[in-house]
This record gives sequence, structure tokens and C-alpha cells, in this order.
Amino acid sequence: MFSIIVPTLGNRIPELERLLNSLIKQSGVSIELIIAAQDNFEALENLLGGYSQDFNIKFLKLHKKGLSYARNAALEHVSGDALTFSDDDCWYPEDILEKVYRELQSAQVCTFQIYDPHQNLYYKTYSNTSLLEHRKISRLFKVSSIEIFVNLKNVKREDLEFDERFGLGAYYPSGEEVNLLIDLLRKGYKFNYIPTVAVYHQKNGHRLNDKSLEVKGAFLARNFSKPLCLVLGIGFVVKKSRYVGLNFSSITPVFKGIKSFQQDHGKLK
Repeated sequence: MFSIIVPTLGNRIPELERLLNSLIKQSGVSIELIIAAQDNFEALENLLGGYSQDFNIKFLKLHKKGLSYARNAALEHVSGDALTFSDDDCWYPEDILEKVYRELQSAQVCTFQIYDPHQNLYYKTYSNTSLLEHRKISRLFKVSSIEIFVNLKNVKREDLEFDERFGLGAYYPSGEEVNLLIDLLRKGYKFNYIPTVAVYHQKNGHRLNDKSLEVKGAFLARNFSKPLCLVLGIGFVVKKSRYVGLNFSSITPVFKGIKSFQQDHGKLK
């Protein structure tokens, strides 16, 4: 059975309905949908009631907001043997979950591709070559949560936990999925990259600002030694210089994030 975790504030009902309709078009696998609702409970219950005969729905009413918090709360209710982390505004190609499920049988964690069918664009630049049983940390940096699929027969449930200091609604509002993957890698797990579109999502313009650079610094401080995260921080700004410009003001927020995490990470848990 496929467990699909969907955190939502309940303010994107048409998008969530599109997701639900795409799940109806999946065959060959049973589905457990875990809705981690953080607001607008009545509107969500009204929508979900129309799908109660299509798949098993677990509806969680959470009274605290935060993407990582919601996912962790939902993980306590997972009963399937395959898992993915959905968004309320993504949706799935027809019958893709059966194909993903087959790929997972010989894997621990698989990552796939995201595609925007309206703009006919890939969500990011992807390799066309499969990479099996890899432990390359650099290949995890650009992975988005909705393209992660986990075989719960091969990955311990207790090893799946998002760092609630990161993710939308947290002090550092991104980076939570890569933190999770790095944690899994350091626990000995291996990853398969499959060059197949497994999920649809609208592609938005990517803009770097001081806050996103600060979050990048905090992410580096969480996962690497101080000397290495300083080197990686500078390297990141150099690589992204076409967005932010290679100057001292671009480096400053990255260093701010490194410093703030090192000083305050214990307080932010």
C-alpha cells in the first residue's frame, strides 16, 4: 500500500481536488492518504468526504503550523509499505504509482523527476541516466520532497524524521527534505535515481534573496563542519553569481545563516 502524506492549510481547494482526482486514476496499488490539516478543517472535510470510497483517508487536525511538523505528525499514522511526501498543489501522472512501487521493491529510497505539463518544462535540470544504490551527497542537494519515494520495508520508520527547524512555517523556511536525505545517508541508506517523471508541479521562477541565502548558510552549518560549510557557502554564491552577484553583500547572509544556526540551533528545536 502506498502512503501519501499531504500537509495543507486548506486554502488551495481546487489544487487539492486536482491531486485527489489524479489519485483516482492510479491502478495496481492501494492508497492511504494522510491529510495533515493545519487550518480550514471544515472546507477540507467537505472536499474529502467525496473521495472516502476511493481510498483510505486519514484526516489529522493539527493546531500548530509548519511543514516539517505536519509531516512528522503524519508519519506517526503511516501504515503502508511505500511512502511519498506530497504537496496539496502537485498531482500525479496516470498509473505512475504502480511503476514507482515496482522500482521501490529493490531499493531503499528512490528519487524521480518533477514536470510541469502546462508549461512543458521540467522542474529543474535532471540527468537522463539512472544512478543506482548511490551514496553521493552532492546528488541529494537539489532533490525536492515530492520526488522522494521510500520503501518502508527497507527503511526503518524511526529513521524518518524531518528537522522542524527547517521547512515552510519554521525559522528556516526550506531545506527540510535535503536534511532528511543527508540524515538517511549518514545512517547507511542508499539511493536510486530514476529518470522518470513521477509527479507534476507548476514550475515557478527561482529567486534568491537574503533570506534564502541565510537559510542556505544554516543548512550548511547543520550538516557540515565549520571550515567545510564556509567553503561550501562561498562556492554556492560563486555558482549562483548570475542571480545574486559575486560581491561581499551576497556572502554576508550566507555567513549570517551559518553563525545564527551555530549559536541558536539548540534553542530552535
